[in-house]
Amino acid sequence: MVAAVKTRLSNDSEEAGNREAAVVIGEDATKLIEQAIAHGQVLIGQGRAMGDASMAIYRVVNTQPQETVVSVMIEGAGLTPKDALTY
Repeated sequence: MVAAVKTRLSNDSEEAGNREAAVVIGEDATKLIEQAIAHGQVLIGQGRAMGDASMAIYRVVNTQPQETVVSVMIEGAGLTPKDALTY
């Protein structure tokens, strides 16, 4: 089974608008992504820094496409899209 993760891509320019892209990932990757998000949220809930949470997430999902990694960091560590690209 495969899952599609929708990600939101945007430019700094408002004229460009927001675009969405679907990234297809496998079932095993989906489970890892869910675990990474949950782990990041637990770290944030414990008062850890967003940088700590995002590094923990990245260690799990670093083999995934950039769009997926960014989406996971946004959801799991509470980063903005711009910050997620930086981390």
